[in-house]
Amino acid sequence: MRQTVSKRIVFGLAAVLAMATIALIVVYNGLSRVGREMSRLADVREPSYSATLEIEINLNGMVLAVFGYLRNPEIQYRKVMEDDESDVATFYARYLSLAESEAEQELGRQLGAMFQEFRALGHSLISRRSRQEASYNGLAGTLERADFTIDRLLHLTAGNSPLRLAALSALESELGEVAFGLANYQRSHGPEFKQSIASNAAEFRSHLKRLSALELSAQERSQVTAIGRLFDRTMAGVNEVLGLEDELRRES
Repeated sequence: MRQTVSKRIVFGLAAVLAMATIALIVVYNGLSRVGREMSRLADVREPSYSATLEIEINLNGMVLAVFGYLRNPEIQYRKVMEDDESDVATFYARYLSLAESEAEQELGRQLGAMFQEFRALGHSLISRRSRQEASYNGLAGTLERADFTIDRLLHLTAGNSPLRLAALSALESELGEVAFGLANYQRSHGPEFKQSIASNAAEFRSHLKRLSALELSAQERSQVTAIGRLFDRTMAGVNEVLGLEDELRRES
């Protein structure tokens, strides 16, 4: 069971956050159009033309870094984005200092405004992805501890009470279904998976209450209490992750 829960939560982590990048792509496409027009106007003059090319190259680097971080939140992607962002600012300032015509200056102003929007979106997505990753890691750990505690109680109860064994097996099943529902919600964002999570959580608490009402040893009762606390922490983590997922999708 521990392996099943772990696989389900990791599966949720592995889903690509494609929907959360739509707004970023829209702004990036706008930046590209403005950048191409800037290059066309500057085509006959150096170093204006070089500045526009450098802006385009580093914008490409920024968007690839954001996509990379959304797929796999590792620090090198953030470093690449920060470096490319700094380079865009440098070459943008150079372009403005070289822009001579009103058309060039107006395009520069448009690009500056759109770049600030693009930059803010990129940082927002990275920040939310970081929070989501931290929440998932914490949640996975709590799920594993709850599952381990249930398994330990199963071993303590083996060959003893059929009612206790049935309740513990039901707890294990509902815990796995919560993880499964969370992974499915991240993939499809279907409201039915939120409902299934709530339903499985209610069933888990019902089985836990039924287990607590049985005759238990002091050690068993202590383990049941620990399971209840761990499940409360699990559901707090689930709700946090669901909220972050909704924020990421609203961002798009």
